[in-house]
Amino acid sequence: IALGTSSMEERDGRPYFRQHINPGKDYVVAEGEWLILLARGTVVYHPSPSAVLDTEFIPPEARRFARERVLILGWNSNIFTILHEYDTFLQAGSEITIAALHPPEKAHALLVEKLPRPLVNATHSYLQTDYAVAARLETLLARTFDTCIVLADESSGERDPDARTIVTILLLQDNEARRQRQ
Repeated sequence: IALGTSSMEERDGRPYFRQHINPGKDYVVAEGEWLILLARGTVVYHPSPSAVLDTEFIPPEARRFARERVLILGWNSNIFTILHEYDTFLQAGSEITIAALHPPEKAHALLVEKLPRPLVNATHSYLQTDYAVAARLETLLARTFDTCIVLADESSGERDPDARTIVTILLLQDNEARRQRQ
């Protein structure tokens, strides 16, 4: 997450990094500034005042489209847009599995009614399950997915879908930690 920029000044003969947090949407990063990023894990890059920066332009690699298996946990009004956006990035033959608490008939009716056009590159399937229960999520994750999206789930009828989302994220993190230990 981009938080701002940093620039180096000299104070009392010593280098000093000055932060510019949340500089505004029209701010242009100047030469000699560094981005301040928030990320999970270790430090990605810490600038050294004595480092010489190579400013030669390196063109980005061409984007590779891949056949993927995507899991969407939850259902809300954004799901239709998400399905279409993902469909533009996926290679033909990709699969999207949606897991939520709507009865299958209702989910299929909503997909037919609200999807403005059929998906081109991906097929979608629906599974009615309470994925916020550890055992059910573990069963679901026994299948291999490349990507997992968690939506604030309005299919449960609960008044606080954010709490359900937090529980789901914690269960996913726990599942991933157990897999890494094995």
